[in-house]
Amino acid sequence: MARLLVLIFLVALLCRVQARSQVPAIISKFSATSAEGSWLWGWVWGVESSVSVVDRSPPVTFHSRPASFGLELKDPLLGYVIPLSSFTVSCPTNDTSIKAEPPNSGCPPLCPLGDRHPDPTESWIALVQRGQCPFVDKVRQSQHLGARAVVVGGEDPDVSGISDALVRMYSKEDASDVIIPSTYIRYADYKELIVLIGSSTTSHAGLKTLSLLDAAEYSAWEWYS
Repeated sequence: MARLLVLIFLVALLCRVQARSQVPAIISKFSATSAEGSWLWGWVWGVESSVSVVDRSPPVTFHSRPASFGLELKDPLLGYVIPLSSFTVSCPTNDTSIKAEPPNSGCPPLCPLGDRHPDPTESWIALVQRGQCPFVDKVRQSQHLGARAVVVGGEDPDVSGISDALVRMYSKEDASDVIIPSTYIRYADYKELIVLIGSSTTSHAGLKTLSLLDAAEYSAWEWYS
C-alpha cells in the first residue's frame, strides 16, 4: 500500500511539473538509467516520433523516440539516410585492449573509407547502431561528419540480452555542443531500414541511400499530401 501511495505521488508530481515545462529535470531524479545513456523508464514519458522512407509507395514508417539532448525537432526534416559504415571505418589504434566494434557503431574516432562521402551541401541523415559507446558520442561524431540528423538503431536482443524496445537517449555529460536532432528506432526496424538501403537504386554522392523523413508530430502521409 505504501509503495502504491508513493507511486501515485510521483505521477502526480510529474504531471504537475510537466505543465510547467520542467519534466526533464524532475524525471532525471526518479528515472533509472543505463550506463550508455538511456531512460529505462523513458517509455512512460518519452515523446513519440517517426522516421519514414518516403520514396516508397506507401511510405514505410518506423516509430522512434527523440533524444533528450541536441536540437528538438519541431518541423519535419527530410534528408538522405546513409549508414556511417558506408564511408567510414574505425581509425587504427595501437591499443590492443579495445575490442572490435560493430561495423556501423558510429563510435569515434572514425576515419574516411574510400573516396565517396556525403555532399556537405545536401541534407543527409546518419544511420548508426547502438552499442560500444554512449549515444551522445555517436551523435557528436555524426555531426562532425556533417550530418543534419542521426537515427540510432537498437542492438540485436538475441546478442545483447536487451529488450527490443524504444528508449529515450540522454547524455550524462554536457551536450550543449550537439546541435542536431537524433532519434532511436528498434533493432527490427533498423535491420529493415538497412535492407531497404542495400536494395535501393537511389544514390547520393555514389552511396546507396533512401529519402527519409524525420518527424515529431507529422506522419509521412500528412506531410506529403
